[in-house]
Amino acid sequence: MQRTWRSPARVDLPSGWLRQVKQAYPKPYADILAQLIWQRQLATPASLAGFLEPDRYQPTGPEAFGIEMEWAIARLQQAYGNPDDRLLIWGDFDADGLTATAVLWEGLGQYFPQSERLFWTIPDRLQQSHGLNIEGLEQAIADGITLVITCDTGCGDAELLQWARDRGLDVIITDHHTLLPERPPVTALINPRQFPTDHPLATLSGVAVAYKLVEALYTALPLPDVQPLEHLLDLVAIGLIADLVELRGDCRYLAQQGLQQLQQLSQVRPQASRRPGITELLNCCKRQGDRPSDIRFGIGPRLNAVSRLQGKADLALQLLTGRDPQVGIRLAHQVEELNQRRQRLQRDLLRELEPQIQQQCDRTALVLVGEGWHGGLLGLVAGQVAHREEKPTLVLSLDPPGTEPRLARGSARSIAGLNLYELLADQRSLLLRFGGHPQAAGLSLANEHLPILKDALEQRLHLHPPDRHLAAIAPEVTVTVADLDRPLFRALYALEPCDRLPQLEIRRCRLQRQWQSSVGSGLYRRQYWTFQITDDSGAIVQGQYWPESNAETLPSETDCCDLVVELDLRIQVDDQRQRDLVARLLAWRLHQPVASEPEPVLLDWRSQTPDPAIAAHVVTTCPWSWEELALHWQQAQRLQQPLALAYPPPEVEDLDRAWRQWLGVLRSLAQRSQPVRWSSLSDRLGWPIDFLKKSLQIGEPLGYHWQISSEGVLLTWPNWAQLDWQTPQVRQTHHQWQRLLREWQRQRQFSGEASLQTLAAGLHDRYNLRTSEPA
Repeated sequence: MQRTWRSPARVDLPSGWLRQVKQAYPKPYADILAQLIWQRQLATPASLAGFLEPDRYQPTGPEAFGIEMEWAIARLQQAYGNPDDRLLIWGDFDADGLTATAVLWEGLGQYFPQSERLFWTIPDRLQQSHGLNIEGLEQAIADGITLVITCDTGCGDAELLQWARDRGLDVIITDHHTLLPERPPVTALINPRQFPTDHPLATLSGVAVAYKLVEALYTALPLPDVQPLEHLLDLVAIGLIADLVELRGDCRYLAQQGLQQLQQLSQVRPQASRRPGITELLNCCKRQGDRPSDIRFGIGPRLNAVSRLQGKADLALQLLTGRDPQVGIRLAHQVEELNQRRQRLQRDLLRELEPQIQQQCDRTALVLVGEGWHGGLLGLVAGQVAHREEKPTLVLSLDPPGTEPRLARGSARSIAGLNLYELLADQRSLLLRFGGHPQAAGLSLANEHLPILKDALEQRLHLHPPDRHLAAIAPEVTVTVADLDRPLFRALYALEPCDRLPQLEIRRCRLQRQWQSSVGSGLYRRQYWTFQITDDSGAIVQGQYWPESNAETLPSETDCCDLVVELDLRIQVDDQRQRDLVARLLAWRLHQPVASEPEPVLLDWRSQTPDPAIAAHVVTTCPWSWEELALHWQQAQRLQQPLALAYPPPEVEDLDRAWRQWLGVLRSLAQRSQPVRWSSLSDRLGWPIDFLKKSLQIGEPLGYHWQISSEGVLLTWPNWAQLDWQTPQVRQTHHQWQRLLREWQRQRQFSGEASLQTLAAGLHDRYNLRTSEPA
């Protein structure tokens, strides 16, 4: 897929915002820092101080989880007072699940003797996969376990949880995965999915949820000699960052605090470290523990390598929790060796796939199938291929010949602008097992269904191709070569920990003194380019480019280019304490002058008196979405008039009142015998039609039925009077609907508050609608 290149739009920051950022960050490039925070919507004027200085952030307490947390703590207090209670931590094998298990092992271990009343188990990645399983639960009962505490898993295992409840086994779930429509039969369910999307706890990963449980227990049962709670934060940072959750709110705060703990571990010898295994692992991967990349590309892949190759993750958990320096050093070296082996096997598998990739070069989706491939590596290789080829990719390993039925099992990875979960869900009838999220999935199907699946995916993607807008090259700010120095890096570093490094555009520059280098040897050698970036001012900075394949080249040294780079630190091979600044090249093109064609006009009459002398298409109601704003712009274009935004700030509706109003509308619809037009419903409620349609879909568990015709929507609800409004299913529907409304309200609030330049840039980016403010 050919990617478009969108240069950064000019951003006019709100009055006072730049001044406030400069006060909080009185150093060079505060203007770029202010622009990035504003564009990414990372902080508000009220939250800016806590964003830039973690000591000024007000974290959210575990009591925010409400009654579920109270039930969990009450059960743990009961177990603390009952010596016959035996507790089992049921974890998961990826970095988030491992660190969550370690947090509960250490945190609960302050109250329950480890290996006497407190135990842990983690499924085998290759034999059992994620979640609960009947064999493990049966073994727990046989071992006298009375209370299971899950971490990073459990929400989707309703049948197994009912089986456990029927046999007297209590379960506390700590998880962050999707909630089922009905609450499972458990003692307590602690999951941040219960919160609205803008809640400071909404994006917690599994390890952070486990930490909140321990934090609540520390408060409820204070003991004199417990391990300090902050000693768990290094584990929390590893799990949070490795799991790639959105680092905002309490997630960002916990990651900041945890990175400080990791940095302290990296500065001592393993023999003097409270976590010798982690300290030695940092030494092995030449990291200092102070940046998210140290986890994403250092610790995280190494922890995951254990279960990918061995199935069992015991070795990794022992490394995280062990205190013996000699054992910790030995385990770290074992983990490092496993990761190196994982890298070799991954490269071998990728090389084996190349002929299939070339054979399917004309296909929109790649389905790569073979025999005997290592199941722990399929997702990694699928991600590599998807990124390089810019196509959704399935990598499947066939059962041995003669197996009946012969299945293909594996993983799928997506690309920007494509919801992989929806793509595969449309083919659910072909799949025996399927689960995942918009960017990744696991699946299995019968071998004979593979040709059908390939054709079905191809047809679906031709009808609904990926959103090219989301796959575009989109640098965030434009800088010069001279800007690429330590002061700018320090300003960008103020954003960390963040989900991605800022992408910087440099215009009219050249790549000179290019030479190739390599790491590794033989079949495992990787080549990369180093060069100098220079421009007409004479400024020079070191650059580096790691191509996806040897076929990729750089422009000639005489070409005038535009670049997209990330400014980062490169670790010296011979001295991991020495880190040099480098501009890592992401994309390049031959220089293209900025277009100067005349553009239609946008007028901002939201905060000023409309000019009666200007004939304009006036918008008096705040749009709910970009699509709505684009329709207004296109109408103004047809009228050959400016588009004037003249709406007042939108009011935020009370969610409970809006829910009651919506229920009243549903009952009114159910009492009619004829369809109602969408436009009538929208005018009556003041809500957009797309929101109404999604609301009807969310509310289906309430028991009504609806259908669409050319005349509108017809709804029947035969048993609404007998509906029990206190059931978990109804409460869940209530919460989901309120989350939906809140999300739409946030979009509308953005339309009301965003600057004219930001709205103009958004219209251009999404719909190629070029606009400008009047000269």
